[in-house]
Amino acid sequence: MRKTVCALALVVFLLAVLCGCRGEGAPEPPERVTLLIEAENRILTLDYTEYLAGCIFAAAEPSYKDETLLAAGIACGGRALRYMQGHGGGTFGADLSDSSPLCPDWLPAEQAKALYGGDYTENLARVEAAARQAANLCP
Repeated sequence: MRKTVCALALVVFLLAVLCGCRGEGAPEPPERVTLLIEAENRILTLDYTEYLAGCIFAAAEPSYKDETLLAAGIACGGRALRYMQGHGGGTFGADLSDSSPLCPDWLPAEQAKALYGGDYTENLARVEAAARQAANLCP
């Protein structure tokens, strides 16, 4: 068990480093992002942590360990921020897209509830906590 926890901690640390995540003097995470919902051709404005929670639901089974949810949040956050820094939000008319291969996958709450059923409510607090922590690590 101890080896597993150490291995997960190492993975989280490496993801933070490789994704260009927060170090001394790094800027604060964005408060909000705009997201193009391509199927509906509409743009949503979301809190950054709300966006990351949807990414975590899309990327990982919400019943996974907290460290795994955090790692998914860090990976998604790093990928999203790298895209936003490189493309300046002009590609889609929004900062990000929900179905571009260039951006992390994202699930709206309604789809996550339908996909995970009763487990959605049970794990929502854990996913939101991982999203908040990832947002603070990867601005």
